[in-house]
Amino acid sequence: MADVYEGRVGHRLPLLAPARTCEHRRCGGGANGAAGPGIPCGKSAAARECVCNGELHFVTISPWSRSYFGNGHDPGPAVSAFRALLSLGEKEFGDSWRIEMGRGVFEAHHMGDILSRDPEDVFRTISTFGIVTFSLRGDNLREELSCLGAALGRVRPHPHSDADGATTIAPRPGTDLRAGQLGFSREHLPPHTDASAMEFPPDLLLNVCATPAARGGEALLVDMRAVLARALQLHPGMFERLLTPGSAIFGTPGHTRAGSVFELCDGRVHVRFRQDDGMFFNANVLAEATALLGLVDAMTVQLHLKRGQGYIVDNHWWLHGRTRFDGPREVIRILADVASERADGVPMGGFPWQGVSALRDQRQAGAAG
Repeated sequence: MADVYEGRVGHRLPLLAPARTCEHRRCGGGANGAAGPGIPCGKSAAARECVCNGELHFVTISPWSRSYFGNGHDPGPAVSAFRALLSLGEKEFGDSWRIEMGRGVFEAHHMGDILSRDPEDVFRTISTFGIVTFSLRGDNLREELSCLGAALGRVRPHPHSDADGATTIAPRPGTDLRAGQLGFSREHLPPHTDASAMEFPPDLLLNVCATPAARGGEALLVDMRAVLARALQLHPGMFERLLTPGSAIFGTPGHTRAGSVFELCDGRVHVRFRQDDGMFFNANVLAEATALLGLVDAMTVQLHLKRGQGYIVDNHWWLHGRTRFDGPREVIRILADVASERADGVPMGGFPWQGVSALRDQRQAGAAG
């Protein structure tokens, strides 16, 4: 198997191959394992094993790890290993497929002038599919998006937002590539969920394009329900392994949270996921995590948004990101929270999954025993 998987969206990650140096990181040992990763031990080891004196370790397989940094314009050919693993052809990995599927996603879930629609219709669509797309026609897109966010729930302020709760996502001078800052550069932003290190991440993410890029800057979207369905065909035990509390650590030094990629919440599956230095996997789930990253890459679709076009995604279900771009580009973002269940009984947050109730009962029985 190849030493490195080179993705078509411009990143690289270790692929279950022997590593010259152990990249496992010691947990800081805080309450409930929440202190976060420490420094690499530096020992010689295989990437799939932990031989660091039996201590609990975490490993980052981030595509944006400094040692695996890729070129957004020239990602190179994808290795055949994941194609064979997924039993998919060349079409499923090409940019033309991503664009074609992205166009289909936009059209299938398009609600037109969404401000004229009943918010309950919007909630019902998001609860069923996790996404809606829309087109705004006015001159003040920021004000329109703010009105839309307020109609759907409580707008959640963000450290980068202005007083109205909206954030302008555009290149900022001097931006580095740390976790949480990449959005303000022109670099490729791998698909992720927002605020993954928070106890309660926001429910909805609303993005509208104010200024399209001259080249690049396509929105990237990933339906994690579809990813999970495909993953279970290839790796039947992946779901339960990545449900394990403490199998992942989210955040940056000084603000970290032990958790998992998948969580069960009120009979639905919630997702927390990043592909930068803000997420570390427990070395015990490295095989599952690496396979999941490959599936996410393979099933990412691209949307070329014009001015006024945008999308709303369930932040517990869909991943979002963007490709590298040239020149100016501006997107307006709002984060919002909604009630866990609407007055008309429409559930919100995450996606339904067959077998969730049985798995929950099985875990409760095991804990009781």
